[in-house]
Amino acid sequence: MMIDQVMELHPGIRYFHIGADEVYHLGVCERCKRRMSEENLSPQQLFLIHVKAVLGHIKNTHPTITSIMWDDMLRHTELPILMNSGLGDMVEPMVWHYLSDFRLPIDIWDKYSKVFPNIWFASAFKGATGANAYATNIAYHLDNHTVWLDVMAREGSKFKKVQGCALTGWQRYDHYAVLCELLPQALPSLGMCLMMLQQGSFTAEVHTSVSQDLKFLSPIPLNPFQRYPVPPCQFPGSEIYTSLMAFLHLDATYEEFVRDERVLTWMNDYMMEKRFSNPVHIEPILAQCYGILDGLTKIHSQLEKALKEVFYDHTVEEWLKVFIEPKIRKISDAVEKAKLQLSNS
Repeated sequence: MMIDQVMELHPGIRYFHIGADEVYHLGVCERCKRRMSEENLSPQQLFLIHVKAVLGHIKNTHPTITSIMWDDMLRHTELPILMNSGLGDMVEPMVWHYLSDFRLPIDIWDKYSKVFPNIWFASAFKGATGANAYATNIAYHLDNHTVWLDVMAREGSKFKKVQGCALTGWQRYDHYAVLCELLPQALPSLGMCLMMLQQGSFTAEVHTSVSQDLKFLSPIPLNPFQRYPVPPCQFPGSEIYTSLMAFLHLDATYEEFVRDERVLTWMNDYMMEKRFSNPVHIEPILAQCYGILDGLTKIHSQLEKALKEVFYDHTVEEWLKVFIEPKIRKISDAVEKAKLQLSNS
């Protein structure tokens, strides 16, 4: 069994997380449908039976291990069903929520506390704001932790023990998705969120302390989208952080350019196809193209070098081909079309 293989590779562990989140296609296959029909089970009950079997295996073969599972498949389970499931003394649920405004069932804490003595919380320090996001908005994740601290203070006493908070950091939304928010550029967010949890709130002292620990020459920008100057810093992976922040700012300039009224008016595809445009407008557009292309080319080189210090070549190739190279191709094409227009003038 895969569980036993993992256990063998991690001797001495105290906790084992079985996952069990987002089981969206339960009870869909013919085998499950047949069992539900024969035993008069709902998909929810089928899920609980399966989870209990997995937890039973861990309890029988590794009795000193405490099992953990994600809670989302339990959130809307009625209390009597949950109490009769037998999970109460077999597992500790980890309640995940990554937004700054909570959208959990209002009865979740009362319900869970009647079934599970101990509970875990799970926040996010990166990766929860968009499947193809590449920059971490620290302020967003600080807000998420502010809400979690409030929940811990208000609801924690309902349980025998709040075991802790797991700070999640997504790398992909699924195995077929692109990379999101690489870890090195998110280390400042991780540092902020960890110290915030430790101190009980986010303060100027927390901000200053983490900035100094990561050797920032000025306070860490909490919202990278505000285009503040990228402060010099020195921590493992800081070259990726500074290059990505520079790319974020240039990317915003690029997006403004492709939506610019001048481009859409005098350099749209139709005008380029007919080679019919006004050089008075094309010349300044071309100058801006050159500036953006030069910046993208330099950042591509910087990021390729920095990423290769940390990641495998195929990861570096994927990231560059997804996020930077399409923009370089598009702006290069705009340069060539603008030059052609001017040569025909």
